[in-house]
Amino acid sequence: MQKNSGVIVDSVCEQINSCAACSLCVNGAQKFIGQGDIQAEVMILDLFPIGRDILRQRLYQDKAGKWFLQLLADAGFRRGDLYMTTLVKCPVPKGEMPGKVSLKSCREHLLKQIEVINPEVVITLGESTLKALLPETKKKISVLRGDAISALGRTIIPTYHPTWVLSQAKKLREDELYKDLWRSYELVFPQTKRRKRIKKIPV
Repeated sequence: MQKNSGVIVDSVCEQINSCAACSLCVNGAQKFIGQGDIQAEVMILDLFPIGRDILRQRLYQDKAGKWFLQLLADAGFRRGDLYMTTLVKCPVPKGEMPGKVSLKSCREHLLKQIEVINPEVVITLGESTLKALLPETKKKISVLRGDAISALGRTIIPTYHPTWVLSQAKKLREDELYKDLWRSYELVFPQTKRRKRIKKIPV
């Protein structure tokens, strides 16, 4: 896919940083734009950042996050293959979920971000993230996970959220998440460019 320049990406970042469209933006709250290579072919999409993510401007620094990063590596991904971001850009109060106004305004920013980064595949983590990105979605994540959905001019692959997977303590869910990441890798990298994986595909 054709990629846009860093200047265009910077313009989108400025729009996000100056946004004051909802109550989450109070007092000029610092926002999380994303991390990784803006030329990446794969985008990892979570729903919203937590305070630690905002402070460090990095996702997945807790136990579940580090496990997820290792799972990505096991599936074959390297850091330069990925761009990681969140649909909602501001921190959400602990124990709460973002409201409709926040989801709608942040989704508009995300769509611009997707357009300029132009990944071939977007991996959505969790049912809430998928339905916030594709509001017309009716089916549950347990039905849709691993499917290659054609939308927004690219392939969307929904899967479970790693925090939820670890909370289930079920090997089946871990294997399913890994399979979805593996399939995403297969879609982006043809046979001749595949790298050796650390972990084999569960059977």
